[in-house]
Amino acid sequence: MSRLSHFFPRRRMYDDLSEEIRQHLEEKVESLIVDGLSREDAGHQARREFGNAALMEERSREVWLRPWIESLRADVRFALRQIGKSPGFALTAILTLALGIGANTGIFTLVHALLLEDLPVPEPGRLTQVDLHINSPNGDAWDAPMNFTFLESIRRHATSFSGIFGWSAQDFALEESTGSHLFAGAFVTGNAFETLGLHPAAGRMLAPADDQPGGGPDGWAAVISYRFWKQHDNADLSVIGSHVNLAGHSVTIVGVAPEGFEGVIDGARPDFYLPLSFEPAARGAESRLHLPGGLWLMLWGRRKPGVSLAAASAEMHTIFHAVVDETLPPQVRHSPVVEHATFVARPGGTGWNDMRVTYTRPLLLLQILVGVVLLVCCINLAGLSLARTASRQHEFATRGALGAGRLRLMQQLLVESLLLALCGGAFAILLAWLIDRGLLQFLPDSQGAQTLSVHPELSILLFTGACAVVCALLCGIAPAWAAGRVSIESVLRRSGQNTTGRIGFTGRSFVPLQAALTLALVVIAAMLATTVTRLRASHPGFHIENALLAGAHFDQLPQKDADLAALYRRMTARLEQMPGMEDASVVDRPPLIGFAHMGAFDAADAPPERYHTYKYQINDVGAHFFAAFGTHILAGRDFANDGNDQKDCILNRSAAAAIFGGRPVLGQTVREFNGSMDTGKTATRDCQVIGIVEDAKYVNLRDTPPPTVYYPITAATENLDSLTFVLHAGTLSEGRNAWHRVLHEIAPSTPEAEPIAVSVQLDNSIVRERLLSMLSAFFAALTLLLSGIGIYGLMASSVARRTTEIGVRMALGSTRAGIFILMLRRVTALLLPGILLGGCLAWFAARSIRSFLFDVNPGSPALFAAAIVLLALCGFSAAMLPARRAASVDPMQALRAE
Repeated sequence: MSRLSHFFPRRRMYDDLSEEIRQHLEEKVESLIVDGLSREDAGHQARREFGNAALMEERSREVWLRPWIESLRADVRFALRQIGKSPGFALTAILTLALGIGANTGIFTLVHALLLEDLPVPEPGRLTQVDLHINSPNGDAWDAPMNFTFLESIRRHATSFSGIFGWSAQDFALEESTGSHLFAGAFVTGNAFETLGLHPAAGRMLAPADDQPGGGPDGWAAVISYRFWKQHDNADLSVIGSHVNLAGHSVTIVGVAPEGFEGVIDGARPDFYLPLSFEPAARGAESRLHLPGGLWLMLWGRRKPGVSLAAASAEMHTIFHAVVDETLPPQVRHSPVVEHATFVARPGGTGWNDMRVTYTRPLLLLQILVGVVLLVCCINLAGLSLARTASRQHEFATRGALGAGRLRLMQQLLVESLLLALCGGAFAILLAWLIDRGLLQFLPDSQGAQTLSVHPELSILLFTGACAVVCALLCGIAPAWAAGRVSIESVLRRSGQNTTGRIGFTGRSFVPLQAALTLALVVIAAMLATTVTRLRASHPGFHIENALLAGAHFDQLPQKDADLAALYRRMTARLEQMPGMEDASVVDRPPLIGFAHMGAFDAADAPPERYHTYKYQINDVGAHFFAAFGTHILAGRDFANDGNDQKDCILNRSAAAAIFGGRPVLGQTVREFNGSMDTGKTATRDCQVIGIVEDAKYVNLRDTPPPTVYYPITAATENLDSLTFVLHAGTLSEGRNAWHRVLHEIAPSTPEAEPIAVSVQLDNSIVRERLLSMLSAFFAALTLLLSGIGIYGLMASSVARRTTEIGVRMALGSTRAGIFILMLRRVTALLLPGILLGGCLAWFAARSIRSFLFDVNPGSPALFAAAIVLLALCGFSAAMLPARRAASVDPMQALRAE
């Protein structure tokens, strides 16, 4: 550090040193003159006694500053001058690297925000998420939540944790002067904030004393988020101790959560945190707090110091059966679901994010793709730099003749590459931020995409710097090696007017390698784009045009059960009377939301089975639902809009075939088997089939339509206070207007949610495929452009080197067309190996992304042929200008110049 501190004032220090040596020599000369020597002899004698002044000065400088630092400074200054002499090359290199590094940084930023960013709590590495892993005949669940009874039992048996808390997201209706508004919130156990190690920004946090029936000393207590406090209350401290009406109950605001803390579930962003004991008061009859079989509460724990994650996971696996025996009824303990389940402990320091399930694999795939793009950028610049190095051979030979070693020449070119890479990295940070903002707008906010942090952090800057250094090495190694192997004698013997050397095999091999990687990316992009096209073209079983979905929030209405079901019927009837409306209905689970309610069914007269597989989807719908959605009724009739069809049901074509085979269906009785995890008993429900409808896709567009049983909306409907209205109107605006008017007319006190178009819902359901298709197409186009630039640079350099040869060929009878074809044959020779290698890479890459494809053959000859044609057109287009330049060479001028 002391040597580096001498870097900036070194010129003054060097001048002072030279002046001191000169004065010392002058004093010695004067002393020798006094002794009787002449000035000339005194000067010779003083220099002999002092020694080599230049060498002594150089050694003295080394005490202050290492020679390599000085040489590096000189290389930086020289590199800046060289870059200034070639602004076109410098701009091309910086923009190319900015695109490559920016794309990598942008995708890594999302990966970091989604997978790697820790919660803003002390020691997040010790936080552990405790999940239920289920592997049953009905399917797997790797991170299933638990319930309060499991939480209490785990607390009694686990010894690896200093604290275990429960967390469940929940929306709350806040009564304000302007009406009732929904805000995100969470139920948390009383020790949650204590276990997380959080301290309030104002007031106090929730404590175990608050988590009891009826509330604590302040009644029902709540903590608000720092963001809500700033935006809603203007950071007014008087809000502490105030009372608000939340979910129909008076709640006391006791504190404000610390700034930056948005809960442990990413994207939920709670505004209100309430104790878990408030759950029965908020949900009423639908409370799940003391049900032993429900799975709704997520568990986190903080491991004790010194306890590893593996040890905690092993303990959780060990205590599973003890917890099950303590909490579940005897009839449930030996069910297939429980027998194939266990507890697991996973890292919990990054919180839980629903987007991880959807976007982890696509983002990792994109990270690989942008890595390939960056490699293509480096190959492109390495080829251009080699051509530039070949034109500077006389410079390198002269420097070598003056004493510069091979490593010194290599260092100079590597410094040039590093400067270009650092400039590209600086622009890449801005480009990455723009890319991320665009991607976040592209993703649906329903999964909390807008809450992801994409600001440049230290880890992001370090990643960008690492990319820049790697790019500098990849772009500079080959040119530096070529500069270090320049033959000094042969180059200096040549005329100064013809010092352009050969690029060599290494430079020529860059184009086939670049073409191979480009072809692989183009094939992948074509397959992903075809996937989106096929998904959009697939018939989901319902129409999309001018259809809207509007969520209802009727939990605070006085009507319940049968009265609430009648309210839905009244609203749909009123909606159908509005101008522009064609059909209106209501549904429990709208299509393409990503999940479904599954059940077990069989014919009522079928022989009993020991265990029924939950392979049928269940959906509760209102009258005219199939008309509103454009789902054709194949036989029978629709539900009536009078509430007299509680014992009826409708099957889709697949369910009718699975349950009855080829037997008649209408009028038959279907029996549902519903095993209760709370009691261990199996309840049955019979219904009479009154209709058969065509199949429809309700989970996603990829799966084949599953067997589905439709029930009518009745008082027994499970989510009766939060159903979804289906509106089919002449235009979307007419449908929205009708919804707002009817809602204000019939249920004016309910929170108002903006309807979403079914077409938007469809796009949101394939947002992962659209994201991959859009970005892969962009990356493929970028690599095609870079490949064209690389081919153009190599061909232009080749034409410049072979001007004399071309002149001789034309003087001996070659035509301009022959020279033009000769240049194109050279491009063909470069592209063919790249196409062969790229075809193999694309074949393996297509099979590795098979799970991302839909109705696309990974080995499709048509897609491969189209990609090859596109690459060939790009390559030949880039070579046209150099080939025309070669064909226009004047043989007399070329020979005269030689």
